[in-house]
Amino acid sequence: MSLANVSGSSRDRGGVIALSVEVVDAAGNQIVAFGSGVVTNAGVFAVQEDGPALTALQLLDDIVVTIGTSLYAESVSKGALVGVVRADTIATLVDTAGEIAPLQVDERGRLYTRVSAPSSSVAAVVASATNVTLLAANTARLGASLYNDSNKSVRVKLGAVATLIDFTVEIVKGGYYEVPMGYTGIIDGIWVSAPSGDARVTELT
Repeated sequence: MSLANVSGSSRDRGGVIALSVEVVDAAGNQIVAFGSGVVTNAGVFAVQEDGPALTALQLLDDIVVTIGTSLYAESVSKGALVGVVRADTIATLVDTAGEIAPLQVDERGRLYTRVSAPSSSVAAVVASATNVTLLAANTARLGASLYNDSNKSVRVKLGAVATLIDFTVEIVKGGYYEVPMGYTGIIDGIWVSAPSGDARVTELT
């Protein structure tokens, strides 16, 4: 006689899990005696668990996804909660390279990150009383700054086509301006009446 299926259930008895196992044959009939045959571990043994252990296994399986294939589904997808460390003043929590470290957030729960630009380009844009492009759009831009090295104010627009009444900021002669919020679009400018000089434009990438 071969074993076709083993099923069971568990009950919590005061902190001790009692496992009840039922052995059936291929037809689903319960096997109550094994006769003189030898019982081995050959074949497939299906153990059924419908208690806390099953719930725990299902929760573990729920958060396993295939990278690059699995898609997010609202109210269906699940994930594990990741703990972080609140650090009002950022400081290292590890001693040497290669150690495992926790993520750190500020007092508002914002994750600390660091952006560094390995290269820069500097150009001079001749002052003009008509609209000129100071920086073309660049999705690789990490930051930019403008220095008004001219004899007149320049009105700068974070966008296309600056005019004397349509601009973002006015940089006086000798003034300096840093482009905010990681803006990567076009930057145009226009000087106020008969200017001479340049705008010194630095782009970080």
